[in-house]
Amino acid sequence: RWEGVKRGIKDPAYDRFNAEFQIVRNTLAVQVLRENVEKMPFSLVAFFEHDYRFHGNYIEGQPVLLKDTSAFEHHDNNLQLGFNISDARDLSHSKIDYSIVGNVFFWGPLQSECNLDIDLAHSFKAGKVPMRISYGVGGHRDSNTKFLGKFYFPHTGWENGFDYWHRVDGRFGFDLPKQGISLNVKTDNIHQPVYMGRTADGKYPTPYQKMGWLSVVAADLKANIDLHRDVRWENQFIYQFTSDKSVLPLPDFTLYSKLYYHHQFEKWGLKAGVDLSYYTPYYANGYDEKTGVFYVQNTKKMGMVPGPHFFFGPHKKMLQVPDLGFFAEVQPVKGLTVFASFDHWLGLVTGRGGYSLTPSVMDEMYRLNVGLRWQLVD
Repeated sequence: RWEGVKRGIKDPAYDRFNAEFQIVRNTLAVQVLRENVEKMPFSLVAFFEHDYRFHGNYIEGQPVLLKDTSAFEHHDNNLQLGFNISDARDLSHSKIDYSIVGNVFFWGPLQSECNLDIDLAHSFKAGKVPMRISYGVGGHRDSNTKFLGKFYFPHTGWENGFDYWHRVDGRFGFDLPKQGISLNVKTDNIHQPVYMGRTADGKYPTPYQKMGWLSVVAADLKANIDLHRDVRWENQFIYQFTSDKSVLPLPDFTLYSKLYYHHQFEKWGLKAGVDLSYYTPYYANGYDEKTGVFYVQNTKKMGMVPGPHFFFGPHKKMLQVPDLGFFAEVQPVKGLTVFASFDHWLGLVTGRGGYSLTPSVMDEMYRLNVGLRWQLVD
């Protein structure tokens, strides 16, 4: 898999500046399913992955020079192992399923970075009402050696040797699938997190590391109602607590609500509709286009007031049109599938500069993914 991003900015004060990122991943995976191998106590997916990352900064096409006059061009190679163990068992009147997912980097700048998540879910019926209760815990160790560790820009930069940070999380969920109602509660405890703030003069983003623990608790209530075959009302209410709002300034209460009408015109193969959206304003992270990072800010609130948003196929004047993509696959021989997808192509077709990720952030990247899938057992 290859991913490439080139981001540029032209400003009289900064000349012409470009930042380039490339990631190439080669993955070898083995999958053994319990339903195919009778003696397996669970299904197993194991993988080995080589991860190559390139990052370079340029002015007028020439690499930015470091203090020792060498070019700022990073070439990093990482190796990691990972696994996914999962299973589902039917009981007398219910069903239990679980998953254990983990990975560890054992060579390269990300060495000793690792993650482990364990999740358990119980599906059952109370009378005739189906319900689902889920539990989960996770542990994570991050090396802090990626983009936040070193960066150089014509008028700012940093090179920080951050300590590892560790995160322990727990989660609980309750779901009424037929009613479209769910409640999820999650807690995160992070030791020595790294976050993006601003320099002393407030002009540029720069990373900081908090000493000690940061605790976060979030409760998420969703209620999605189908008023008609073509009319749906989605609501999400979130409560969040953070022990240090200067590091992670989350809003205490947030409401998202969306009422929309969508209709499929089978005769013309066209889908069209109109929607009404609203969410409460809050201090969302700001985005710095020069460095390409989000940073903590508490001067400007972002929100969306009620109002209609129409769509009727792609149109270059409609910045709120969702991302669109192509997908195709072919099977030249039995068991072997070649597939490709092209995402974020709408900007190329209509001449738009991108589409809105948030009210103030535009995504101008398009992506091509190509892969092979080989099924050894029918």
